[in-house]
Amino acid sequence: MPDELQVVYTPVFKNTLARLWYFLAHNYSEELANDVREQIRISINKKLAINPFLGLVSERLMSMGIKKYRQLLVAEHNLIFYKVENDKLVILAVMDTRQNISDVLYNALLQY
Repeated sequence: MPDELQVVYTPVFKNTLARLWYFLAHNYSEELANDVREQIRISINKKLAINPFLGLVSERLMSMGIKKYRQLLVAEHNLIFYKVENDKLVILAVMDTRQNISDVLYNALLQY
């Protein structure tokens, strides 16, 4: 495995990131939403790309029958869902822990 994996952002991740930004800006502030988005970017590029097994296998997704994805807690309330495929770090989705994961993924997938 190389020192740093190639990071691939899925369309669902981009959609859930936009929804997370809106959720935070609408319920808290745009400043917080921007800070969280930056913390997510840093966590992906500076932590996960170098140490992809930092995150745990996602219990939230395992309860839905999905067992091959990991999660990393970022910025106190936000989870990044991802998987490692060969030399790639595939970023699948992001959500606030105060949101319902089924609703977040369902709404994100409605776009596709």
